[in-house]
Amino acid sequence: QRQQKSQEELSRSLRQELGKLEQQLSSSLRDEVAKLEGKLQAQDARRGQQIEVLSEDMVACKQQLAKHTEELRAAEARTEAVKEEFQEKLDEAQATNAAHFKVVDKDVYELKCICSEVGGFAAKQVEWVIPDALERLRETKDEACEEPAT
Repeated sequence: QRQQKSQEELSRSLRQELGKLEQQLSSSLRDEVAKLEGKLQAQDARRGQQIEVLSEDMVACKQQLAKHTEELRAAEARTEAVKEEFQEKLDEAQATNAAHFKVVDKDVYELKCICSEVGGFAAKQVEWVIPDALERLRETKDEACEEPAT
């Protein structure tokens, strides 16, 4: 019986000790859970702020993208207008040049015809005799050297 009593007392003592340990463990766990929940709430708040900043940045980026898209479309329209204007001027210049070339081609053809006609004429050789030609040439040369350049 004594042994049984002592076992019962030991058992009671162990149960009491176990109960205390369970309470301490439960209290520690509650404290840790509360700390972790506080950390999670703080992290959630920071993430919420980051999400708000990202959202604002995304809206600003969308607005910039829309602005750049409009500017691109306007630039494309201006480029197309300039291209059309240059094409019109090019076509006009080509037409003008073609007309000028027709006139030049006609004039060249007429000149060739005239040259062939003149080439068919009989030519006569004429000899000129200039008395004292060499001396006159020297005088002309000397006069040309004496005149100041203008």
